[in-house]
Amino acid sequence: MNESYTEEIKPNKIAKGFFDIFEPIVFALIAVVIISLFVCRLTVVNGESMEPTLHHGEYIVISDLFLSYEPKEGDIVVVHGNFEGTYYDKPLVKRVIATEGQTVRIQFFEGNNKPACVYVDGELIENESAIYVGDLKYYEASLGYDEDGKPLENASPYYDYENKVYERTVDEGCLFLMGDNRYHSGDSRTNDVGCVPKKYVLGKAIFRLTPLSKMGILN
Repeated sequence: MNESYTEEIKPNKIAKGFFDIFEPIVFALIAVVIISLFVCRLTVVNGESMEPTLHHGEYIVISDLFLSYEPKEGDIVVVHGNFEGTYYDKPLVKRVIATEGQTVRIQFFEGNNKPACVYVDGELIENESAIYVGDLKYYEASLGYDEDGKPLENASPYYDYENKVYERTVDEGCLFLMGDNRYHSGDSRTNDVGCVPKKYVLGKAIFRLTPLSKMGILN
């Protein structure tokens, strides 16, 4: 009789043992899912537009702080690639330059001897991370000007070609975003992107995960 009782409860002990082993794993997975959905998620940097701050292929952690995140000037944000008729196959990683109602003015200069100056509401924005490389023609082409400086049908109304000045007031509910690699970034200056509605912001980039040698908090 005792042997029968022992055999009967043995499977229950085995099941309990498995449960004890896998219970923390299950709860850990649930926690990861909840954190991914509501607190933070992982994304990869695509392209060179955020150099030297971030490089192609680096993994970063972004957070939307339980969907209550309010982007502010200087933040690095990740934007959904499909917004307002614009489609990119990967999320965009950019820096917030200005928010709704603010006026952005960018003074460009021929060649690379002097970097472009970025002003927000008349105040010069200093960004130690920003770099200025490449040809100004690359940028002007993205605003609808041909190699001879002639405006095409899609020429941006915000760019003064003669004086090399871009000026625009940020639309309501939108952000003006730029890459730190100022002459090699498809961002709010270009016709393809323009001012980005805040509702398409996935979150703020808060931590660089890879490479391990550069792992750390992002500013």
